[in-house]
Amino acid sequence: MADETDTSAAGSETTDTGTPLQVQAPSLLDEAGTETGGDDQTGKTEAQAEGEGGETDAKADAKDGTKAEGEKDDKGEAEGAPEEYADFTVPEGSTLDPELLAEFKETFKAENLTQEQAQARVDQGMKLAEKWSERAVEMHLKTIEGWRDQTKADPDIGGDKLPQVLAGAKEVRDHFGDEGLTEVLNTFGLGNHPSVIRFFSKVRAAISDDVFVKSGKPTGEPTRAADVLFGATMNKKEG
Repeated sequence: MADETDTSAAGSETTDTGTPLQVQAPSLLDEAGTETGGDDQTGKTEAQAEGEGGETDAKADAKDGTKAEGEKDDKGEAEGAPEEYADFTVPEGSTLDPELLAEFKETFKAENLTQEQAQARVDQGMKLAEKWSERAVEMHLKTIEGWRDQTKADPDIGGDKLPQVLAGAKEVRDHFGDEGLTEVLNTFGLGNHPSVIRFFSKVRAAISDDVFVKSGKPTGEPTRAADVLFGATMNKKEG
């Protein structure tokens, strides 16, 4: 990815129903040269924005307003399970696993649920799956925040050393890596992990400045990764 783009690129977490939840995991490497001392936010889910810490009343979610089994409708006709259930409505972008759906239909049939009652059960299941996914995203974001804090507090790469360390680490990532590497680091938040940043920093310290050129491409020499990292030490046995 080019440096000018917003590399807080969102990865995606997927619920059991296939609904994508966007996760922002900005990398410390892309904050090189910017203020890094303040509190950082790695992004929040939509559920957090609507109300952090709030727990939905499960009983309220369970209310489907449907009729009890065997209850008659306004016309006095007994309702029950149809011969075959029609396709259930799910949120846009979501899907139902075919095998799981078949099990659901068997259960609905056994309970003699109408199409409307079965749809209400499906709606409840979709809400539950979404909440589980949101919780997983929240845990992932908290983990990333922990990595950022560890990096900033690290005695070897954090504190006053951090800006220079990040600048050097970013040079290595952009020079030797590709868009796929940057995407992985941002999607999973690994660009904030102290071990990852420490590795890039050590590689930068082992490489001379003349390897890095403004074009972002390596110079003619050295061409091998071993030469870049170890230089003449690899050639002592020659001759």
